Amino acid sequence: MRVLAADIGGTRARLLLTEVEGGAVRPMHRAELASRDHPHLAALLRRFLEEAPAEARRGLVAAALGLPGPVEGRPPRQRARITNLPWEVEAEALRQALGLERVVLLNDFVAVAEALPALGPGDLAELQGGDPDPGAPALVLGAGTGLGVAWRVPCGSGHRVLASEGGHAGFAPRGGEQRRLHAFLEAELGRVSWERVVSGPGLVALYRFLLREHPGEGDPALLEAPDPPAAVAAAAVGGRPLAARALELFLGLYGAAAGDLALAGLPRAGVFLAGGIAPKLLHALREGPFLEAFRAKGRMRPVLERLPVRVIRHPWPGLLGAALAAARATQ
Repeated sequence: MRVLAADIGGTRARLLLTEVEGGAVRPMHRAELASRDHPHLAALLRRFLEEAPAEARRGLVAAALGLPGPVEGRPPRQRARITNLPWEVEAEALRQALGLERVVLLNDFVAVAEALPALGPGDLAELQGGDPDPGAPALVLGAGTGLGVAWRVPCGSGHRVLASEGGHAGFAPRGGEQRRLHAFLEAELGRVSWERVVSGPGLVALYRFLLREHPGEGDPALLEAPDPPAAVAAAAVGGRPLAARALELFLGLYGAAAGDLALAGLPRAGVFLAGGIAPKLLHALREGPFLEAFRAKGRMRPVLERLPVRVIRHPWPGLLGAALAAARATQ
């Protein structure tokens, strides 16, 4: 079955034409386009299809689109408003515009969770072995522009993927430094969620907090860089002390958030870290405070120690999951 899969971000859109047979995804044509260069999603998708080789788009029947933000309704009457873009998306309108049998809208982390069965051993890096139970729920989360969360749960002989806005749960500070961090952000934001500290912008917020805590010890110019999260991360890897402390704090908070979410559903099939940040920080996730913060849940520590924790290293898992979802939607 020939399908179109897409992972639409506020800045970049990744797109894939592929054949799906059973659980196997065979890519035919892949491209990446600047989202903001297009007035709406239909224009972006039409451009991708027009530029794709004729053989890759021949026989196209369905599309599944991973979108940042909540999706409302059920197929075929799904709607979504894309985060950080002035786009409102309607599945039925897109289906008609593209001339397809079916268009399915997915939260972007739902698409990643759908990809789990298609990932091979080389696509995953182990942080904690645990005691895996493939028939149990799995948790997918990832820090990037925000903090995405989704659950994959058993359902009869198959599964369901549940969208979540768990990244917006309240940040629970631990210790004096984190309580001061919470007060610092609360003064700016009113309410402080995990996403405010466990994300690319969150890393920048941590560095701003540390600049105030340790005047004269950091470099405020990092905050004015074209890509401040990348600048802070690079300074940390380069050994600049205050940036390194920001990254250490970030990793501990990432682990604490992952542990809190894991307690909510006991994902004995595994906790899977996705998004752009985790693969780049694989060594730091293994050697830094992430796992200790993940496990540090008082009486629940033995439970957390038995959960498998993996980093998804595949470069485009959301496209794999969207392709599988598109194929399943036409069955």
